[in-house]
Amino acid sequence: MTFDITRITDPEYVHDNRRVAHSDHRWFASADEAAAGVSSFEQSLNGLWKVHHAKNPSMIIDGWEQSTCDVEGWDDIPVPAHLQMHGYDRPQYANVQYPWDGSEDLEPGQVPTLFNPVAAYVRPFTLDKPLAEGERLSVTFHGVESAVAVWLNGAYVGWATDSFTPSEFDLTEHLVDGENRLAVQVFRWTAASWLEDQDFFRFHGIFRDVTLYRRPTVHAEDLRLETTVAADRTSATVALAVKVEGCGEGVGSVRARLGDGTEPCRRCRGSPERDRRRPAPVERGGPVSVRPHGRGAGRRGHGRRGHPAAGGPAPGRHRGRADQGQRRAGGVLRHQPSRVRPPRPCGHPRGDRRGPADHEARQHQRGAHQPLPQPDGLLRACVTRSACTSSTR
Repeated sequence: MTFDITRITDPEYVHDNRRVAHSDHRWFASADEAAAGVSSFEQSLNGLWKVHHAKNPSMIIDGWEQSTCDVEGWDDIPVPAHLQMHGYDRPQYANVQYPWDGSEDLEPGQVPTLFNPVAAYVRPFTLDKPLAEGERLSVTFHGVESAVAVWLNGAYVGWATDSFTPSEFDLTEHLVDGENRLAVQVFRWTAASWLEDQDFFRFHGIFRDVTLYRRPTVHAEDLRLETTVAADRTSATVALAVKVEGCGEGVGSVRARLGDGTEPCRRCRGSPERDRRRPAPVERGGPVSVRPHGRGAGRRGHGRRGHPAAGGPAPGRHRGRADQGQRRAGGVLRHQPSRVRPPRPCGHPRGDRRGPADHEARQHQRGAHQPLPQPDGLLRACVTRSACTSSTR
């Protein structure tokens, strides 16, 4: 199996040899690992990689993906990171037009040929411990813009074009003892780029975590959880469907346990590479408040008109001319630091003039507060300042 670079113009060439999507649950070798939130089945490949940046596919170095290619003279770049933030090209904002408009006249499905940067990444790695019998190894790219081709030890592994969703590839067949060499080719634009025409900044590179995952001989590959709440909202039925992969029919078993409400949410603990964006738990004795999406939802820690959100008041920066850090004095634009003030509570004379009671009633009418009972021993809720779900962007 080889990689045909001419197929990047094929809109139906979405992925090749990529693992089927599954739930993003984590797995641990023991209860102690789960309690600590650190899994021995995961190995991060974040850090410095070697990189070569080509202006277009015709300038790619022949044989760069082979283990014999000398990359010592290549630049170093941190992963995850956008190439534009490290001196390669520049960020580009595009709204209704395509990012190549005005440079090349293309038909849908075609890709630019004069300027279509391609980045070649190389990273050697050694497993923390050899694979046990029956184990398999995969690599997951949690975000690559906009398409990625993967080689291991000179052997082609696979291809994917989904920029903002994880792409996972099985490496087991090409793994060797000792040091292995992972080579990744990242294209800025492919035929799939026609489907990603949105009003946002266009970047290029491996911009999210890269992680190695070991799968044991018997593994829960996919989970599906469904909760049915009773009409009186005092109890619920939890149904768990598990897809188990193993060495044969009937191999392995599954046990599930509901927490008693004192355990923190393991999903929120995150792996080491997610620690920097791990949400902090909010301890709350009252009902759970759900903040609506829509106008004002983008202000972290604030609700409508700058009022504290469900998580309680948090110091934040008010939007205004002072927030821009600039003021005009005597015809000269001067820079001043922004003034930071805590948000005014409901009922403040310069805040909500109708008082906290009216504000609470309006929030209920808008669906902002949805109190949920917390029956003992039935369900466990983990309330965080941000949702414990993965973003597509």
